[in-house]
Amino acid sequence: MEKFCKNSINFFIFAVFASTILFSGCKSIHSEENTNINEKKEAELPPLSEQEINLLKKLGGEVLEDGNIKIGLAKIDRKKMEISFPAEVNLKAGEIEVLICIPGGRAHESLLITNLEPLDLQIALLLIGAENGLRTPGGHIQQGTLLKIEVEPEGGKRIPVEKWIREIKTGKERQLSDWVFVGSNFTHDGTCLAKEEGNIANTWTFGNTIIDNPSDDATDDSVLEIFSERVPRVGTKVTVYIRKK
Repeated sequence: MEKFCKNSINFFIFAVFASTILFSGCKSIHSEENTNINEKKEAELPPLSEQEINLLKKLGGEVLEDGNIKIGLAKIDRKKMEISFPAEVNLKAGEIEVLICIPGGRAHESLLITNLEPLDLQIALLLIGAENGLRTPGGHIQQGTLLKIEVEPEGGKRIPVEKWIREIKTGKERQLSDWVFVGSNFTHDGTCLAKEEGNIANTWTFGNTIIDNPSDDATDDSVLEIFSERVPRVGTKVTVYIRKK
């Protein structure tokens, strides 16, 4: 199945085109002389041109004072090519089918909840160079870009999100794994179906979402549960970090 309906294709081609401009300067190499002078200093972000800023505005984004980019609640660190956004602990115990949902989604089975707009995350992922595709390899459409997801609770340590997930069968922490950028489908009028269904990231592959689980356990909705002893109390503020593998 094509991942974008026809009237949304141009918008996302535009987003990918914008990404090649917005981040073209991020990997620029300083001259040897400048490198020697500033070898202990962190390289400054190249400023965006007026054209780049206008493109970003059309995508609903803005340039922050530190030179990074924000689209809704999603912040893009241009040096690390990493996305972050706020969320909070939604459940502390029980089986899960959703890793991150939005209000109106399947909150009764989601580890985290956020007010992030799914479409904003989809655009942010395109801007860091990720490509959406199939959940698993095979077929005439390529697999989506594999991702790593980490969480940092308020006042806590940044860790892989898998440390908060347990395999029901073994009772052990879920092994570190990848997540995959599948992207949402859209209706004929451009409605983002991931928003309609309330999904940001799923552990059980079902419906429309931005990020899915490419592992074999994604086909069973009774495989994973919350690692209750490790997850902080419900309502704890969390920062979610997403980067390409």
